[in-house]
Amino acid sequence: PAAIFAQETAISACEEGQLLQPALGRLTGMLQAAVRPNVISYNAANSACAKVRQWLQALGLLAVME
Repeated sequence: PAAIFAQETAISACEEGQLLQPALGRLTGMLQAAVRPNVISYNAANSACAKVRQWLQALGLLAVME
C-alpha cells in the first residue's frame, strides 16, 4: 500500500542521511498507526542503526521483527 511505501521511503532517506532518531520515529509511527512495517521498513531502520554504530538498537529491532 501507498502508506507503507511512503514510510519506507522516508526511513530510507533517514538511513542515507544517518539520521537514526527520525528513522526510528517513522518506524514507531507506523506501529502506532497500526501500519505493519515490513522487512524493507525494518531493514532500512536497521541499516540506519548500523551507519551510526548503534548495535544494541539494531539488535532490538531484529528482536521485534515479525
